[in-house]
Amino acid sequence: MIFPDRLVGNRKVKYGVTREYVIGLEVVLPSGDIIETGGRYVKNSTGYNLTQLMIGSEGTLGIITRIVLKLLPLPRERITLLVPFSEIEKVTQTVVSILSERIVPPTLELLPRQAVSCVLSCHPELHFPFRNVEACLLIELDSRDGNSIQSELNALEKVLRQNGAGDPIVATSDSQREEIWTVRKLVRDSVVKTGPHVEADSVVPRKNVPFLVHAAERLSKQHNIQVICYGHAGDGNLHTYFLKGETKDSKWETLSEKLLREFFQKTLDLGGTISGEHGIGILKKNYMSMAFSQAQISLMRRLKQAFDPDHLLNPGKVIPS
Repeated sequence: MIFPDRLVGNRKVKYGVTREYVIGLEVVLPSGDIIETGGRYVKNSTGYNLTQLMIGSEGTLGIITRIVLKLLPLPRERITLLVPFSEIEKVTQTVVSILSERIVPPTLELLPRQAVSCVLSCHPELHFPFRNVEACLLIELDSRDGNSIQSELNALEKVLRQNGAGDPIVATSDSQREEIWTVRKLVRDSVVKTGPHVEADSVVPRKNVPFLVHAAERLSKQHNIQVICYGHAGDGNLHTYFLKGETKDSKWETLSEKLLREFFQKTLDLGGTISGEHGIGILKKNYMSMAFSQAQISLMRRLKQAFDPDHLLNPGKVIPS
């Protein structure tokens, strides 16, 4: 069986996100009361959807003690492709074309040159075939019946040619597939090794991904720091890291706040929002007023007060003071 954590991030283009597979919860409220939401059934239009409310609450409304999950069988066949591009814009154009042709890969991951270079500088032992192209698109196809994958691959290759992609590498073995995925999986760890940084986990409409990347690059040049963007091209969710580098400690705290605020504003201008999958917690809560009206934030405060009047659970998280 395939568990929901396999569906977060890298495979959600086809399979959706984890919350779509959670059909019931057992929750302990701050009062000590235990409630059950949802259940072992497919449809439910009875009352408010407390299951989804709890999933998105980041532990501020209750403590989840049991989860009922909907599971899927593992696919029988899988194909992994690494596709080089000369421009970020061509990656986005290709992603839109793929989906408009009703090809729905589980994975459409953007790997710009800067992200690959960061990984390879920390892990020179790794092999990566496209070190100097502007960006790569990591694509996976899979099939539950084992019959439809070849026709989907043929259609995909046609779309790649039409959109100016370079010749892709198709993984022919598990070891080759693992080599490709290892670079993708090590981006965040490699960024951490470079030193202090701030991260933006923002999301925009797919077509606006290159504009968000270019906005990050402009900010990095303006403030003379390095930036690394990568992530989920299939749903417009990018992980953007601004690296402290040689910036003086006395300046970094102010600069990092300014970078995030300016970057989040650009995200909102592009029709996106400030967090795609990592949530708000403490680090982003002071930017919530950029994404939500005062009426919305006030409603969230009232929800928190109704569930947790003594502010026992994750105090100070998510909702700005």
